[in-house]
Amino acid sequence: GDVQLEVDLVARAQLSTEQVERLVEGAAMLKFGRNGVPKSRLFKISSDMRTLSWRSRFKSSSATKVDLGNVQRVMQGQMTAAFQRHNRHREHASLSFSLVYGQGRTLDLIAPTQNDFELWFNAINALVEAAQASLRDMSPYEQYLRAQWNMADKDGSGTLSEAEVIALVHKLNIEKAPRAIRQLVREYDDNKNGELEFSEFARLLEALQARPEVQAMWRQLLSGGTSQLVAEGRLNIRVGEMEPWLFAATVPAERFLAFWRDVQREPSLTPEAAQSMIADANEAAGTSSEGGELSFRAFQLLLTSETHNCIMAPWRKEGVYHDMSQPLSHYFISSSHNTYLEGDQLQSASSVNRYVNDLMKGIRCVELDVWDGDDGEPIIYHGHTLTGRIQFAAVVEAIREYGFRTSPFPVILSVENHCNFEQQARMAEILRTTLGDLLLRDPGELDTSGRLPSPNDLRNRVLLKTKRPPPAGALAPEEDKDDEDDEDKAPPPPATSGVAEPAKPRPGSFLQRLSFSSAADVEKAEKAKKPKVHPELVGLTYLCGGKFRSFQASIEADPPNAMYSFGENKTNRLLSHDAASWVEYNKKQLSRIYPAGRRVDSSNYDPTPAWAAGCQVVALNSQTASKPMQLNDGLYRDNGCAGYVLKPSFLREGTFSPSAEGSFPTQPIKLTVTILSAQQLPKPGGALKGEVIDPFVVLSLATGVRVDAGQQHRTRTVDNNGFNPVFNEAFELRVSVPELALLHFQVMDYDVVDSNDHIASTAVPVSVLNEGFRVVPLYAEDGTRNEDFRFSSLFCRVTIEPM
Repeated sequence: GDVQLEVDLVARAQLSTEQVERLVEGAAMLKFGRNGVPKSRLFKISSDMRTLSWRSRFKSSSATKVDLGNVQRVMQGQMTAAFQRHNRHREHASLSFSLVYGQGRTLDLIAPTQNDFELWFNAINALVEAAQASLRDMSPYEQYLRAQWNMADKDGSGTLSEAEVIALVHKLNIEKAPRAIRQLVREYDDNKNGELEFSEFARLLEALQARPEVQAMWRQLLSGGTSQLVAEGRLNIRVGEMEPWLFAATVPAERFLAFWRDVQREPSLTPEAAQSMIADANEAAGTSSEGGELSFRAFQLLLTSETHNCIMAPWRKEGVYHDMSQPLSHYFISSSHNTYLEGDQLQSASSVNRYVNDLMKGIRCVELDVWDGDDGEPIIYHGHTLTGRIQFAAVVEAIREYGFRTSPFPVILSVENHCNFEQQARMAEILRTTLGDLLLRDPGELDTSGRLPSPNDLRNRVLLKTKRPPPAGALAPEEDKDDEDDEDKAPPPPATSGVAEPAKPRPGSFLQRLSFSSAADVEKAEKAKKPKVHPELVGLTYLCGGKFRSFQASIEADPPNAMYSFGENKTNRLLSHDAASWVEYNKKQLSRIYPAGRRVDSSNYDPTPAWAAGCQVVALNSQTASKPMQLNDGLYRDNGCAGYVLKPSFLREGTFSPSAEGSFPTQPIKLTVTILSAQQLPKPGGALKGEVIDPFVVLSLATGVRVDAGQQHRTRTVDNNGFNPVFNEAFELRVSVPELALLHFQVMDYDVVDSNDHIASTAVPVSVLNEGFRVVPLYAEDGTRNEDFRFSSLFCRVTIEPM
């Protein structure tokens, strides 16, 4: 098996014998570390073509290698924060490349020659694609087995020693004494050589993975059919090994059909489709039965498979299924704020890679704060702060390259223009020459009869959103922050910072929340007269910003492509006093929401109240792992991760107010969620070492509908088991407007002394929940699902009843 996999990777990557020899022999390349200066390191690819490694005197071998199967992309050039932070070797950009892998980590390299660059960049790209293709050929369970095997086989011997199995069991968060693990190894070591081969290891892992909750369901299916399963929320779970005869028993097709229709609540399943499911599951499980009956292993495989049994219905999880022919204003649009920042708003690095990350994730509206560069080339950074600076041209190039790889639907560039007249002309030139026909230049290009065009109309197009002067003459472009008021600003800096507090700060002045400007800089900036908007930039603007007056005035006078930005505090006030009018306004116009200025740590606000008012572009600090971003990720996993989700019908027509009580546009429901168990939970932060975790689950309802807010439950804590803890607890939630609610699952590690640690989480829109016993895929805190998190999940039961 393993030898064939090696041959496959080389063949799939189409590498010659000479190329393979050079890659295995290695090459010295300049490596950019997170903090230190760039250093030369010897890089090699393992003989099986699966791992890139380098030598370091100060780090262990596990910290100096990258599994090419965990690489998301390989990027040419100097796009990452490491390159930007050091600001060295810029002249070697054509020899530079970065691997993005794991949870947003990067490996940033410069090859010594053009010949070396072409070999390593192209070969790593090809091997990453080959490794990903080989994974796609495996079932999810085979992927899981292979990943654990590769992780355990530290010396690459092709077998596992007792010590390697003990280390793996501990990493998998299984509480077992070394003596008990050695006994297990001896039990499954068929040829008695003291080591496990792959097939023996697979059987051992299956034994460790016993699923008592699935066994309880199997018992009930065998004894009483589906009636008891339909009636009961919690299961009668027994701890201990299942009796051998239960493993050997099978369930007839008719009983399986009744189970899937009545318990899994899929009444449209036909006998033919059920028979096909049974045959496929039996084949995948390596079992067969007389008369087309279902074996236990096949039943467990079906129920625990994300592919076949996800909590989100398959058609909602896998592809675009919403009507994409309605006006842009009828969609929620995935959006990020100050997209260039890697961290806080005052002194963090900036990078082009942040734009690539967001675009590849499906985010469709990104922000560019553009300022004058010293050499006549516009730059992007958070003005008057110590944040990193990147080239506007490099960002536009990355948008052209990566904008439509994940989603074909339009990308909106929300531009804050702080440039002088000359550099605005340069901005326009860069946009024109780099984006070409991708850029929608003229609002009149698409005649949509007085309404915004649709995502389908705008496939593979880029829309520029800037402030545009009124027809009477060129006025000063106002930054988005001008739409906000003083209470959204950070506290003025202390006197020791060298910045004097203005007696009367200009409303909306971004300068008021600076912490790192000198008094002279502030005074100079305050006195500087804002430039006019360059006609060439005006000519490229499709969505026009400006100063918001009122909903009524905008509805009466503004064209469909007028788009206003609202700060967090202003948003909260409008939601409190005029939510119904905002819902009406958002049927035809786009609203962009952004975080309060006081959030200098790049924290996030709850996006659900703005969504409940129909606000489309609810921009969050996507670099910050947080519950608001997890909700955002959950919403946009729907509709194929396209970055556009069709708003509920009552936000597109009719009347609705999220603050109303008692009268709702759709049927309220009672939602019962039974959290049965969790599987393959990593240690906090995906750590390789540390104690076995003590997990518990927090379940909450996230919604912008006021009467439903604040519902939260938690399970008991299960001690010393992150591998397959059983909870078996049921919780009820009332949901007045299911279309505007998400279920948020958060798995925590209980800590007696310190605060509890985040393990994994996810959010699922209530409107796309599958009923029945379902798998809930879990994600790392930052929303990624790589390495250990690829196999983490909850197993739950969902039932929905009208209220």
